[in-house]
Amino acid sequence: SITNIANNDYKNWSFSNIIGVAHDAEGLDKVEIVIKRVPDMYWDGVSWNDGIGNLKWLTVGTSDGYENWFSSANWVDGQPVSIWMRVTDTAENKTVYNSESVSDIENDLNRAVYFLYDESTPTTSVSYPAADNDSFNVQKGTFTGLCEEPDIGQQSGSSEVKVQIQRAGDGKWWVAN
Repeated sequence: SITNIANNDYKNWSFSNIIGVAHDAEGLDKVEIVIKRVPDMYWDGVSWNDGIGNLKWLTVGTSDGYENWFSSANWVDGQPVSIWMRVTDTAENKTVYNSESVSDIENDLNRAVYFLYDESTPTTSVSYPAADNDSFNVQKGTFTGLCEEPDIGQQSGSSEVKVQIQRAGDGKWWVAN
């Protein structure tokens, strides 16, 4: 199973490897995955390739007989990623995590996990009060502004905006009561 990605998860710039575990009392022969991103791009272990004809089951890396395993790709900002997985033991018994059907993979059905890779940082701006407004009264004031995601693919969206207000004259910070 994949251990570091929950289904419908978001991953940011610090994400690099897909990590998982597998077990069979008699031993494992291989763990394979398919990595697909929108639109219809498949990872071949080196680069992204367009179209279902480039679907490739990749054998993951391991140092302990697939009990613990890892794989990676060159993640693309703003791109949803789907992963399908299958495990084969030394007796050639195969366990498929949801589906290995080419049709399912092509149509994004029955995947093991789905996540959005989002490495872009939202930007913020204050539109009111203007930066040069020296007489603004904080106690009665209203602040307005924007928090925006870059226009790159699909983004996760801003989850919160925090505002800190510092008085220019003496450098003291405003504390809300």
